[in-house]
Amino acid sequence: MNWIKYTFFLIGLILLIFDELKNEDHSFMSIAGLLLLIIGLYMISKEIGDKPVYNPYAVKSYEEEE
Repeated sequence: MNWIKYTFFLIGLILLIFDELKNEDHSFMSIAGLLLLIIGLYMISKEIGDKPVYNPYAVKSYEEEE
């Protein structure tokens, strides 16, 4: 299932580049490529978790404090 998000991203990117280089009428292929690119980026970014909370100045135990 992991390959779907990268496939959407790559197909959307290829469609946008191809439409920009070859076609004068930027309508359906641009919209389809942009939608696939956005969906792919959204699916990829959902996998990125929250940044772990790390405080280097936090006291880990009472023995370290003394």
